Amino acid sequence: MPKARWIVALGALLSYALSAAPAFAAGATPAPTASAAPTPEQFDRVDVVTLMAVVIEELKQYQGSILLETRPASAMPAWDPLVYYAGVGVSRQQPFRPVVWTVADTKSKGYEHALLRAYVMAVMDTGEAGPKFQRAYDVAAGADQALPGDAPDPYRYRHAAAEPFVKQLTQTNV
Repeated sequence: MPKARWIVALGALLSYALSAAPAFAAGATPAPTASAAPTPEQFDRVDVVTLMAVVIEELKQYQGSILLETRPASAMPAWDPLVYYAGVGVSRQQPFRPVVWTVADTKSKGYEHALLRAYVMAVMDTGEAGPKFQRAYDVAAGADQALPGDAPDPYRYRHAAAEPFVKQLTQTNV
């Protein structure tokens, strides 16, 4: 990500922290939901800001715990053709690190969004932003496992869980 994009992402993070929705008000208790995909309303402002800060830190080259591996386009799953969160334990050399696969063409339309989504999922999965996000990821992953084997997007609920936070990260109205 270019340096200017980092500034925009950081500005969006700060803007969000200062203008959080009423559901994030001090003392608000996250409402339980039957939905497999968590919503930002389930988390307080500190939780969401923590998630965003961790994702931004992880995206810094050589500073995060997420292992970013370049793969040929032919090795990418059809539902995530640009960037794919492969999970923890995928790398035999580093079995405890989360792994994100990426294609070499970072100029493709939608690449940046897909990268942010994969990183949000990785941060949620590992619990790096707290146990609430890890539980939310586990619920979404469980819902994905219940999908039929021929589902067009076997990560449907995990993608949905990450989307609201990706939108917060990509807001440019700073």
